[in-house]
Amino acid sequence: MPKIYVFSVPSGGSGKTTLSGNGAYYSAEKKQEKTLLMDVDQSCSLTDRMIKTLADKNGVNYMELLNSIDDDTYTVKAIFDGGNPNPLVISENLDFIAGYNGLTGMAEKVKSELSWKAFDLWLRTYEKELSVYDRIIIDTHNDEVNNIFLTSAYMIADKVIVVLPVDDTVYKKINQIEERVSLMKRLERDTVKAEVVVVGNKFSANPSTKSGEKAFQMDFIKKMVDQPQKYIGYFDTRKFFASFKTTGQTLVEQEKKKHGQSQSDKAFFKRTWKLYDKIFDMEEGK
Repeated sequence: MPKIYVFSVPSGGSGKTTLSGNGAYYSAEKKQEKTLLMDVDQSCSLTDRMIKTLADKNGVNYMELLNSIDDDTYTVKAIFDGGNPNPLVISENLDFIAGYNGLTGMAEKVKSELSWKAFDLWLRTYEKELSVYDRIIIDTHNDEVNNIFLTSAYMIADKVIVVLPVDDTVYKKINQIEERVSLMKRLERDTVKAEVVVVGNKFSANPSTKSGEKAFQMDFIKKMVDQPQKYIGYFDTRKFFASFKTTGQTLVEQEKKKHGQSQSDKAFFKRTWKLYDKIFDMEEGK
């Protein structure tokens, strides 16, 4: 079965979508691993980005393509209806299951009919079809951790990646996720195996003392030293990340444009790939 990685934190603007999307491209294109990317964020921002990419690739109108995506066929709605969605083919090694903006309306149905085992039932029922993938990467919504869709994702995860931006108020969310996963492990001992790790995001090369960035980043780095298995690294704030949402250019694509890259840019990509290797349990240099 594929390894499953869930990017999560109950806070908007942390960068989950950017990190999960770029991570999927890294896995599929740089590591040549068969990868399934899923959007379980009801805001569907990852879906918006991926459909634009498909439209550009195939020379079709974005809105026409988006409107042609049938919810019952290509989105996570099919999973919560007890079925198996048809993934959209992004590239040779990357498939995508689109998000569904009506998830909130399905919450009571999922609770009563599938409970938090919705994803687990999907994996077990369609084990043969899903066995073609090396890893499944899931982008989640900003809801609180008791949300049924988040809980379902945590249940099947090998690793929950808490994305922590430079924001003191988000620290307490880590404990909430850990407590939720611990509860699930007690109730579903033979099924839940998720490891919770934390990655920092949007770390500045020259943090401002006035804004509190410097103190936050220093504290995070200390946690990396004291708890290296939990606080596994951080991503720098760079223009390359922003391009994913604005133009759709992935980090993998931008690294290939070597002409004119500064030494600091090259060092950035090296650090970024090393952290993705840690997140996805990959062998460095593979």
